[in-house]
Amino acid sequence: PLTVLEASAMGCVPCVARVGGIPKLGLPERLLFPAGDHVGCARALSAAMEAVGDAGLRRHLRTHIAQRHDIRCTSRKYSALYADLAGKRTLEIEHFGA
Repeated sequence: PLTVLEASAMGCVPCVARVGGIPKLGLPERLLFPAGDHVGCARALSAAMEAVGDAGLRRHLRTHIAQRHDIRCTSRKYSALYADLAGKRTLEIEHFGA
């Protein structure tokens, strides 16, 4: 997903397979296709090519990425995740031979 985020942040219109975390990025559905679906890929690629001239969509992608996936937002999410994990895990000293 990082490449898709970076491309979108630069105003590029991505055409990507619906795998891993890609569907959670909030991209327009017409730009996604099921992995292995060649016809779906062609449709999404066609939609992406048409969207290249859509300054509003490109601006929306840049804004969306900046608001939800910039480094500050991502670092806050990781910090919260690590804090949550640390709070749920107890360290048993006996397991380490102390």
